[in-house]
Amino acid sequence: MKGNKMHKCANCTDNSILQTLSLCSGITWDKCHKIYILMDEGQVDQMYSYGYNPIITSAEMSSEEMLETLKEWYVKSCGLRFISAVATKAKDGGDRFTELLAQGENWDGLDEEGDDN
Repeated sequence: MKGNKMHKCANCTDNSILQTLSLCSGITWDKCHKIYILMDEGQVDQMYSYGYNPIITSAEMSSEEMLETLKEWYVKSCGLRFISAVATKAKDGGDRFTELLAQGENWDGLDEEGDDN
């Protein structure tokens, strides 16, 4: 169950996501439930082409700042929310998704105030 990890504490979730953020090119959110960590410039460009806004790049924010932003987005997202890292496959240029928080999974330790669902 590689992509569907159970998190025992807020710090475990934070550390796991922070590790991914330290390698990423940016983050984005559809302002509903899709939160993506963009692992390469190809994904940043692709999300711009899809019309995602906001897109925050690693040149604009540190990993720690991005983690705090992801937390804010997660709390504001609907109950279908998830966080996935997405990278461009070298071989065929397709997308490779890695689930960090499954759809509907709670981010342990986050205040759920403001979550409408």
